[in-house]
Parts: sequence; structure tokens; C-alpha cells
Amino acid sequence: KLYDNVTIPEPEMKNSFKALPDFLQQRSAAVDRFNSRFRTSEHYQAAMKNYYALITGVDQACKEIVDKLKEEGLYNNTMIIF
Repeated sequence: KLYDNVTIPEPEMKNSFKALPDFLQQRSAAVDRFNSRFRTSEHYQAAMKNYYALITGVDQACKEIVDKLKEEGLYNNTMIIF
């Protein structure tokens, strides 16, 4: 599986949450979702590896589209909006 043998550096987040305004520190769906996704290093690694894999998939699909446009001679007459 993509990124299985990679360790993604974790950001320093200990004081980040406390730096937010009070209303953003209150319990909410976003806070709960963040806490469930990143509650341990293992969860963080899994979430980030899945995210990176999705980005890699989009990059690959874009490459295939550009390659096909070039193959068909349409690349120089095509605007790609992302």
C-alpha cells in the first residue's frame, strides 16, 4: 500500500488548540472529528497516509489527462482549471 513504509512527521500541536479563541475551543463536531482522527500517533499516521494517497491519485489522474491531451495534439489549445 502506498506510503506504508513512510513515517510522516507530526506537527507540534500541544499548545495550538489553547491558542484558539474560546468559542473555537468549545466542543463541536469539528473538535470531536479532529480528536478522533488524530487521538494517537497511529491514528495520525493512518489519516495522513490516506490523505497523501488520495493526493497522489489525483496527481496521477491529472498526469494521464495531460498526457492524453498531448497525444491528441490538444494540449496547447486546452485550459486546465483546477
